[in-house]
Amino acid sequence: MGWIYFALIAYLLNAFVAVIDKQLLSQSVTKPAGYAFWIAVLSTPVLILIPFGVRWLDFNYFLISLASGTAFFFGLIFLYKSLKPSDLSVIATKVGAWGALS
Repeated sequence: MGWIYFALIAYLLNAFVAVIDKQLLSQSVTKPAGYAFWIAVLSTPVLILIPFGVRWLDFNYFLISLASGTAFFFGLIFLYKSLKPSDLSVIATKVGAWGALS
């Protein structure tokens, strides 16, 4: 039953991030693609975890990971493009629903 608290905390954090993204996109950031680029670049410090148990499996897994990262980047661009002109409550609800379905 403890999983419900984790799910509620995750949705609460997601709501905070959505509000902050909406504020940044409406005031200081003019281009959603640039904002998505910097979010993706700032996600790279996770590479310091490579020495702690990452092993090379196959080149196909590398290509799948590369495609997944590219899809994440373009997904961020589309999210921020839709978030900029639209209402936050509509977009956050759709993103939450699609995240649960996938």
